[in-house]
Amino acid sequence: MGLDVGSTTTKAVLLRLRDNATVASVYLRTNGNPVKASRECYWELDAGPMRKSTSSGSDDRSGRQIAALHASTDAVINEIIAHATAAAHFDHEVDTIFEIGGQDAKYTYLTNGVPPTMQ
Repeated sequence: MGLDVGSTTTKAVLLRLRDNATVASVYLRTNGNPVKASRECYWELDAGPMRKSTSSGSDDRSGRQIAALHASTDAVINEIIAHATAAAHFDHEVDTIFEIGGQDAKYTYLTNGVPPTMQ
């Protein structure tokens, strides 16, 4: 399960590991309560036991760390790394990512599929 807790919206997706198929997804308002929004995602996905989970979000204001603690996630990453990883996975030629969030906008460039924060 991937969980993205942002300042305005919270999104979650449940993937099947053997073929990376999307099993279920949910998109809802955070409404200033990242833990409640995360719980609503779990409930709507009926996630049950999970082998892996990841939490992302723009910064601590978004509740990324709080939601990750609540979910006992395997990884806590920011959305720049999440976008860069996905973009490089699906298209090796991607070199530019624009991310428009509820409180800010970001530009990231990739060099050989790697964002500068990981180089």
